[in-house]
Amino acid sequence: MLILIKYNNINYPYLIKAVNSGNELVLAEKAIFSATNTTYTINLTEPRNNSDAAPALVAANAYIIYFLQNMDTWLTETGVVEITPPSGKTVKLKSIKALEKLIEKTGKTVGDKFDKNSVVQTIGRTTDKVMSQNATFHKKQSIQQVIIDAGHMVEYLPTYSPDLNPIEHK
Repeated sequence: MLILIKYNNINYPYLIKAVNSGNELVLAEKAIFSATNTTYTINLTEPRNNSDAAPALVAANAYIIYFLQNMDTWLTETGVVEITPPSGKTVKLKSIKALEKLIEKTGKTVGDKFDKNSVVQTIGRTTDKVMSQNATFHKKQSIQQVIIDAGHMVEYLPTYSPDLNPIEHK
């Protein structure tokens, strides 16, 4: 819903975020002025309609504003953003800046050589398997040893064979 508030002969538009009662509205953004004894107009989908459309529109508008504010936080700040959609299930999203910091840690090079220790720092100290392609630099003993010393198993993908891949025959 939209409310037009007249101030100094100018109509200022504001979105209504919530209707708390018959005489209390919550605006989606802070008003830039304070007015008393003024006129206002509230625009609904159907003028002078007493249906439940107004509360539904207000709820939808409030959620859109809430969602966009959280997306702004997700894109610009670090940490975790919690979003609760109308279904009620809270979703936790690691912020883009936090993900960028994680990505920066992967695949580091020192000069023109790959920093083998950054592989172990990225995958951590679990007993996971490290899957690798059959490139010769992946099979270097020094790389394998760093991964094994960290408690991981090294596995290699099978050699490429278009005969085994059904999509290659289309």
